[in-house]
Amino acid sequence: MDYFGDREEREHNKSIVRLLEERRSRPGSPARTPNPPLEPLDLADRAVLRIADERDEIQKKTFTKWVNKHIIKHWKHDEARKQVTDLYEDMRDGHNLISLLEVLSQEIIPRERGRLRFHRLQNVQNALDFLRYKKIKLVNIRNDDIVDGNAKLTLGLIWTIILHFQISDIIVTGQPDDRNVKEALLLWSRRTTDGYPGVNIKDFSRSWRDGLAFNAILHRNRPELIDFKSLSRDDHKANLENAFSVAENHFGVTRLLDPEDVDRVDPDDKSIMTYVSSMYDVFPEVPNIESSLADNERALRWEEYQDYAGRLMQWVTHSTALMEDRNFPNNLQDTRQLLQQFNQYRLETVPPKMSEKHKVLGMFKELEKLFAPTGQFHVPQGLDIHDIEQAWDRLMIAQQERDKMLRSEINRLENLYLLGEKVQRQIRRTTDTLDGLERRIEADEPRIDKMHPADAKKRVDQIDAGLKMCETAIREMFNDTQALKDGQYYQADIIYRRVFNLHERWLALRNRLHTNLTSKVATMTLTTEETTLTKRYETRTEYRVVETNEIFKFIQECLIWIQNKQAAIDSLDYGNDLPSVQRYLRQHSEEHRVITEFKTNIDRCRDAKSNLSGDEYTLYSQHLSRLEQVYASLLDSSAKRIKDLELLLEFMQAATTELMWLNEKEETEVSRDWSAKNLDVPELEQYFQNLLSELQNREGQFKIIQNNGQQLVLHSHPASQTIEAYLQAMTSQWEWLLQLTICLEQHLKHAAAYHQFYGDAHGCEQWLSDQAELLNRKYDRSDLSLEESTDLLQELFEMKEKLMEYKDVVSDLVVRSKHIVPLKQRKQYPEN
Repeated sequence: MDYFGDREEREHNKSIVRLLEERRSRPGSPARTPNPPLEPLDLADRAVLRIADERDEIQKKTFTKWVNKHIIKHWKHDEARKQVTDLYEDMRDGHNLISLLEVLSQEIIPRERGRLRFHRLQNVQNALDFLRYKKIKLVNIRNDDIVDGNAKLTLGLIWTIILHFQISDIIVTGQPDDRNVKEALLLWSRRTTDGYPGVNIKDFSRSWRDGLAFNAILHRNRPELIDFKSLSRDDHKANLENAFSVAENHFGVTRLLDPEDVDRVDPDDKSIMTYVSSMYDVFPEVPNIESSLADNERALRWEEYQDYAGRLMQWVTHSTALMEDRNFPNNLQDTRQLLQQFNQYRLETVPPKMSEKHKVLGMFKELEKLFAPTGQFHVPQGLDIHDIEQAWDRLMIAQQERDKMLRSEINRLENLYLLGEKVQRQIRRTTDTLDGLERRIEADEPRIDKMHPADAKKRVDQIDAGLKMCETAIREMFNDTQALKDGQYYQADIIYRRVFNLHERWLALRNRLHTNLTSKVATMTLTTEETTLTKRYETRTEYRVVETNEIFKFIQECLIWIQNKQAAIDSLDYGNDLPSVQRYLRQHSEEHRVITEFKTNIDRCRDAKSNLSGDEYTLYSQHLSRLEQVYASLLDSSAKRIKDLELLLEFMQAATTELMWLNEKEETEVSRDWSAKNLDVPELEQYFQNLLSELQNREGQFKIIQNNGQQLVLHSHPASQTIEAYLQAMTSQWEWLLQLTICLEQHLKHAAAYHQFYGDAHGCEQWLSDQAELLNRKYDRSDLSLEESTDLLQELFEMKEKLMEYKDVVSDLVVRSKHIVPLKQRKQYPEN
């Protein structure tokens, strides 16, 4: 074999020579002389030579990488350099050349140890003699050419070695052995890439430029590694980079070429042949039709799994990030809406994704079976079913944490809202009180000097007491406002400004009181003796009249009856459960009827007033006025008690209904026997979905009842302690049921896996039992003819194949058994 190796290469070089000769013999060119002087080349000549030089450079780079790939395997690195950097220079001493041949042939070649030219010539000669001994034809390559670093002949020598030791052994099934090695490699390439769109291999040059052929070879043998449909015929460098990277990373094919070496107008065929022969070493057999169909099915299934699993993982990752977000709005309404959206997400979005996860799990198991014969099932990180399960578990935990955090945030905002409403009401009440005090100050300012000193002091003291009550209320409002600020309540600043303005107004009124009224009253002289004597006289006269006059006796009896009723109402309880509240309401309704009917006695007292005159009339009028006041107060107290009992009954009825529902659901979950053999998992899954829907539907009503109770407490309902106890019970029971719901979801997951596993295990056990029975019944015979024996033997071979296939099913069950959680009743503790 010579350097050019084939007819096409020889013809190519001859054409270059003829082209140069023709350009020099054109008309107008200087006449040729026996020894023409050297003339400068024109642009066309230089272009031809530049193309030849570029091809040589690509060959040099490719051959250098090929030599390094082999020479690094030499058993004595001190016999050769560890890496060839300049092919022409590093081959001159013959050592690297001998080491290369020793690695390729696994034989020892003598070499000279010296560094003189003589030693170099001898080493190269030994290598050339070894090649001739191996009957490798060398044409016009002498030892001094290599020692002198002749580029063309050095490349020719390496190419001859490549042809013999790597490319000459290529065999294509069904083709004659005497086929030219280039044709054999070309035929292998065509058969391997047959049927791939856009791939038409005609040579080892331009047919490979777009990179599709390299990718097709890899896809035909390992379709899961190459996404052939995504390759673009116009993006040559990306296609080439993809093929070279996959071949190097997954099959150890040395990267002899770079994309720019192939993506050229006229790629170097020897460099491409060298690289393609390396791919042949990895995939020498052309896949048959059945194998190709199986590969295509595996590729299609793998692409489908990648698509489903990738989209599922992307959704899970995105959803987990959303669930872990704790930037909640600082507004109760928006946060409630966020919780509603979260519940809607759990009810409407998660279940379909759960179904997708089960589908991905089934696809993964199918892929394991499809790739089992190849032993080459490698799933990238993030797409493995265990990675998906772990990501899903993280999402479920994040969902539970988000639900807990949202409800906690809503409770916090509700408390802030109620506190804010309380402060707003206090502001309004205090404003009304200050308005009244201001009016009293305005009314007393012009007449304070004319008042009796005792009356003036009494009015000033009353106004001062009112201002002190306002001071206490304002101080409490400042404390509550600070709590709103600490909790970042969205209206905290507005409320603070209102309280601050209220405080400023209070200061102004207090200064006005002290300046315009208190200072004047302090200068007045109070004559108390005359007032005391007058008061004693009036008391003695009143006592004498009441004891002797029947009319006065009756009005006094009415007054005592009203006072006793008022004391009895003030001492009555409101009940701490629904039956007692209902009983108290019935009793007081009857009592209120009696109090209302007592109005006839009040009317009788009014009629008796016309029978009196003089001082008795005046004194009776005073008693009647007091009677009317205390009776009106009694009526108000009685009506208020009825109203309070009705509000309490309404709240407790609603709260009791919710608590009964919560207790019923709790009892169902706590008493559920998860180890029961007749456990209906699909029915439980439907029950779980219905429970979530019920929780979402009842949550609004639940909040309304809680808000009503909290409003009763804020308005100082007489039974506030009982209401607060019910509110606490409702909150704790609701949160406990939510925790039980989370447990139910987890139990369902374990139960589904548990029953699926034991169902599959039972089916496997039954199949194996049937096979064993078949063996004992059908094949345990000795009186068989030759034909029967042959048939039974064939059936036994088929049964053996089925058993080998069923081995994967058993192995899958063994793996799954490690993750099955034993199901116990919730109240049952595991045995130690």
